[in-house]
Amino acid sequence: METTVHAPRPVRERRRRFRGVFGVLALTGVLALTGCSSTVDAAGGTGSGDPQSGGTLRIALLSSPESLDPHLNTSFAASNYGNSVFDKLTWQDPETGEIGPWLATAWEVNDTNTEFTFTLREGVTFSDGTPFNADIVKKNFDQYVFGDPALGIKPNGATHLKSYQGSEVVSDNVVKIVFKSSSASFLQFISYSGNNQPGIIGQKTLSSNAEQRLDPTNIVGTGPFVVTECAPKERTVLTKRADYNWGLY
Repeated sequence: METTVHAPRPVRERRRRFRGVFGVLALTGVLALTGCSSTVDAAGGTGSGDPQSGGTLRIALLSSPESLDPHLNTSFAASNYGNSVFDKLTWQDPETGEIGPWLATAWEVNDTNTEFTFTLREGVTFSDGTPFNADIVKKNFDQYVFGDPALGIKPNGATHLKSYQGSEVVSDNVVKIVFKSSSASFLQFISYSGNNQPGIIGQKTLSSNAEQRLDPTNIVGTGPFVVTECAPKERTVLTKRADYNWGLY
């Protein structure tokens, strides 16, 4: 059995690796994603210079997301919104390809790559204040793969995790995910940040039906931002969480 335990990288190293979009978002108080706008500073410049804490960053996208639900979204625009609202169990270093910790701090994998046991980060909360734990991880993967007919939720992740058998809550911060056959790429997949991704959603979202999930206020994540305003096909405003301290930057 393989056991992987990761110690957090020094802050300086982690910041150096994330000087892109996530680095900017971490220092921004409000992120406004708009349909077709651009912004300049008061002097007519383009806002160049050293990053400053606070303020507003406006980003123009070519399309509007069909939903902020990470399990459902199928567009580039939706992924851009979702990656600011949701975290994942693991992340993949873009420079080395190494799989590192995020919401999971360590994991064990059996010899056949059919059982993955995760130790979860403690002290993490969703934006509505509810706790992140093993039970919510189990519910996420069950609904992602099997769907929920009573809520009108389709098995959006079934094509990605075809041999998923189920999840077992070992303790409040330990969960075991089991497959019927070898799933050697699972650790990489759960770090995936593109369309139809396995971002971790809160109980409020899991309990919402398909129509209710079209309302951004029903989409709850553990990520660094929360939706505070949404005008469909016009703008969506994300505001930084003051209590978020388990990020990668």
